[in-house]
Amino acid sequence: MEEEEQETRPEARDSAESEAPRPESLDGASSDSGTGADVAVEPEEPCSPSCASAPRTEAEAQGDPPAITPQPPTSTKGTEDVTEALPPQAAPEEAEKPGAVVAALPGDSVGQPPADGEVEEALNAVVSSLDDYRGQFPELQVLEQELQLLEEALTGRSRSRSSSVSLTVETALGSFDFLNTSDLDDEEDEEEEDGGKKNATDSESPSAPCRPAEESAGEDEGCEERCWGSPSGPMTTRCPTLDETLLVHLRNCSTQLLKLGTFGPLRCGEMYALDRLLREARVLELIRQLTEDSPARITEPSKVVPQLEQCQGAPSLWRLCTEGANVYSVSTEVFLRALGTAYASRLPEHGASLADTVFLSLTERILEHRLPRRGGGAGRETLTIFQFWSYLEAEGVSILDTHITELAEEVWLVQTLQSGDQDILLKTLKKPPESSLKREGLRAISLLLTDPRAKVCTAASSLLRALADQPRHRERALVSCLELLEDESVGTRVCGCKALACLKAKESIEQLVYLCRTDKEDVRDAAKQALLALGEEGRLAYRHVEEAKDGVPRLFAPGSMASTAF
Repeated sequence: MEEEEQETRPEARDSAESEAPRPESLDGASSDSGTGADVAVEPEEPCSPSCASAPRTEAEAQGDPPAITPQPPTSTKGTEDVTEALPPQAAPEEAEKPGAVVAALPGDSVGQPPADGEVEEALNAVVSSLDDYRGQFPELQVLEQELQLLEEALTGRSRSRSSSVSLTVETALGSFDFLNTSDLDDEEDEEEEDGGKKNATDSESPSAPCRPAEESAGEDEGCEERCWGSPSGPMTTRCPTLDETLLVHLRNCSTQLLKLGTFGPLRCGEMYALDRLLREARVLELIRQLTEDSPARITEPSKVVPQLEQCQGAPSLWRLCTEGANVYSVSTEVFLRALGTAYASRLPEHGASLADTVFLSLTERILEHRLPRRGGGAGRETLTIFQFWSYLEAEGVSILDTHITELAEEVWLVQTLQSGDQDILLKTLKKPPESSLKREGLRAISLLLTDPRAKVCTAASSLLRALADQPRHRERALVSCLELLEDESVGTRVCGCKALACLKAKESIEQLVYLCRTDKEDVRDAAKQALLALGEEGRLAYRHVEEAKDGVPRLFAPGSMASTAF
């Protein structure tokens, strides 16, 4: 008898669900249960699935709607067996319905954050690094304040969303209270009809349906406590692509903070790092403002960075990269391809063959680091619209077409000066394109000052001396040569000293004195020659260096140390 009921029970329940009219209270419950199911698929709330599944399992355990007469105790076991076999089949249907509802929710972001807690981890890393430099760099107060505002914006949004989800869970759980009540009422009626005819088996039956109700109530209370007592969900802008962009800039902040406290003649690395951190603070401000709106709906670059419109050609290039999809960031591969499509035909004649090198150089300057040349690694990094804008603003670019053309001239000069052909070198150094005399081009010229070929070395020094009489070019050359003094290569630092002598840069006396006191022998000798070439001021500075060297042994002589003995 039990086997027959087990076989016929699923069909009876299916027909009852599809054909039998439902009571009004049950219809209301199913609509409320839909709300509970909506919550069950929210990925940020791990307790929501159990909240919704507990009442459903109980209803299924009872079989049909409460209006149907309860089965004898022997059939209860069969019902439980059938119930155990049903969830694997019913689960896919239950998962599909709420998924469709969630996808249709207005304002809900598409996709998921890169990883739970990843944004919070990156933000905390920056805040921790800032604590190490508290009070040392007043400029960093702007970044610190912006990080606090960003954290409040992300945390507030996350907490608000978590609270609304918990409230929905509580409402959904309450809608199933009538199921437990009706079950208890049916049990009381059954006890009155049977009277004292119950045997030992019958005496156990009232507790069987009651126990799941108690467990369900306990689970409901535990789930409600977890939902309300759990911390807010992971920090997110509610737009996965903007989360990815935010991660890029938070990690950039951590990288630049590591460069603080590195000393050198000019502390160039430190000054550049501070400047980049201030720019990152502006980027974080823009991202914070976007999170307060609907970041997932923005597809126009000018809506993200209004200042991008100030550079002619920049918005159209970025639209070509994104094509209305992810407006916040693209891969470097996509960016390089877009550059080739838009500007390959506009490069100067002698730079057309170097198109790939030109576009790669521009991408590296935007990212502020070199890309790998092998294994396709150059196309795997992320480039954000904020990095693009920051670069254009820092370089003062107003027309992107002109900037790329000048960059092609500079790349051509660097490639030519590295060719090694003496005739080509001498011809190029005699009259280089004016637009090529920028940072990398001037660096390439300076590196020829140690060339073993006398004609090449003389041509390079003559060009630098000519630039000393042109204020605009001299300023660029001075900055470029001072940067060489902090290069890791000894040979590059030697070239920097020689280039400063050619420029007659008395502004660099202090830095050259620093090298004379601290650097290796080859660099010290080059710095000495540069000081002696800077006139009376340079010779006087070097004399002080020599006097200081002579005074060091006397300072640590036994007689001078006697006063410090205890």
